[in-house]
Amino acid sequence: LQVLLTMARLSSFRTPCASVVALMALLLVLADAHNPGLKISLSQGMIDKAKDTALAILLPQLKDIKIDDMSGKTSSPIGKIDYKVEDVKLDSLDAGTTDINLQSKGIAASLSKMSAKGSLGWKYSCWAAKDHGTADIKVEDLSASFTLGISDDSEKPSITVSDVSVHIDKVDFKLHGGTSWLYNLFTGALQGTIKDSAEKAIKDALSHTLVDQGNAYLQQLPVDEKIDDTSSIDVGLASNPEFTSSEITTAHVGEFMANAAGQPETPGEPGDLPDPSLGKDLEVAVSEWILFSAGWVYFNAGKLESMITPSDVPSSVPIKLNTGSFCLVIPDLCKQYPGTDMQIDVLSTEAPQPSFTAQGLGLTAKGNLTAYVLPANGDPVPVFTLTIVAQFAGQASLTGMAIVGKVDLLSFDVQLAASSVGQFDAHGLSDAVNILLKDAVVPFANKALSKGFPIPAIPYVQISNPVLQWGQGFLLVGTDATYSPPSWAYQNEGTRLDQAASRWMKQQEREKLAIQD
Repeated sequence: LQVLLTMARLSSFRTPCASVVALMALLLVLADAHNPGLKISLSQGMIDKAKDTALAILLPQLKDIKIDDMSGKTSSPIGKIDYKVEDVKLDSLDAGTTDINLQSKGIAASLSKMSAKGSLGWKYSCWAAKDHGTADIKVEDLSASFTLGISDDSEKPSITVSDVSVHIDKVDFKLHGGTSWLYNLFTGALQGTIKDSAEKAIKDALSHTLVDQGNAYLQQLPVDEKIDDTSSIDVGLASNPEFTSSEITTAHVGEFMANAAGQPETPGEPGDLPDPSLGKDLEVAVSEWILFSAGWVYFNAGKLESMITPSDVPSSVPIKLNTGSFCLVIPDLCKQYPGTDMQIDVLSTEAPQPSFTAQGLGLTAKGNLTAYVLPANGDPVPVFTLTIVAQFAGQASLTGMAIVGKVDLLSFDVQLAASSVGQFDAHGLSDAVNILLKDAVVPFANKALSKGFPIPAIPYVQISNPVLQWGQGFLLVGTDATYSPPSWAYQNEGTRLDQAASRWMKQQEREKLAIQD
């Protein structure tokens, strides 16, 4: 509710429904059934932390609920009295207790022991008199409860609200104006009428607002996040959210996708991911398959290639890209092209193969290294090609709401694949290849890994104290979390949930562009 109500201004929502949906919404954009590459769990403890903010968001909404005008007849010692009640307004609402719990059906929310004050206008008439005036209302022991769930009966998910219940224990009011001796003849009828109408109005408002604005919010949510011009990551749901008494868990597709049309789909699918086990407010389980899908996309887009020229080699490196550096290992190269500059084309021959284990990140990359000589008056000439299988090891970290990585070279094997300058022992170039991989390929890979991939974000949730735990085929990330929406998120009385969602997403896009710049 706050994950209802607090996670509701998860996007500057204006209604209680907003709250709920906020939290649920990023949790709610369904994709085709698929073994998930990403699982996100939100604990009951996180929901408990959001209660206070949730209540601050919910209470103003109840004041805005419209109660229809009422009229009727009641008996009295002087005969039938016709009465009418109109312009009923709740001017203030005092908090009672809020209870938000997870259960198998969804999020169960209840408000109890609340009180409210307001005003109304009244009229009455009978054979003996007629009069009108105003009244101050006092509502005591107001309680409401409902359960939020998700339905996927159509192509897109929708919010469901069930078990809605509203009860007002007592309504008192003080009438102003008119003939005081007649007040008691119809105040009993007014109390019952106002109580029944208010209960019905609040119940209808809870149901309609949660459904209408919640579904409008869902329509605003993207199912993918653009990484760069080449790829985006699909963060749509792979299945319905799972609710238990201790957490909400959402299973996301978690697959890198090519932005350009016609690229082949990533083969295979993720393995099983663990349930939350770190005892944190927010836990994210990441499959090694996500990293494989990233490599697959960039490989098929032709992005895993790098050309290294003499100007790219730091002056501190002892081996220069000139044929003179290779005379001992490849004498024919020096004879045919003495003192000639060279360039190296490093090209992946298949998508990198990542592996997650208890020790961390492993990565196997296979590729070709083709050397070219650069004649003073002519086009580059290929002179030899080496095949390389390299093993990398690395770790991951959390930067904001993105998981990023970094690798180092462990080992490699090099073989001669082709040569126009005679046969030679490729292992004689191991030192040169080692320098090339460490100074060119590793920085290239780390630049790509530094982009990371975003965890589907809950607006205005701040994370701290991250813990990372590696396992066979997965990485588990847990963090503490707080929900801190800006004041405009719950003070704009006229903001619709879908408008608020659009505003937040535009803000995120501006921040992303600023970081890229």
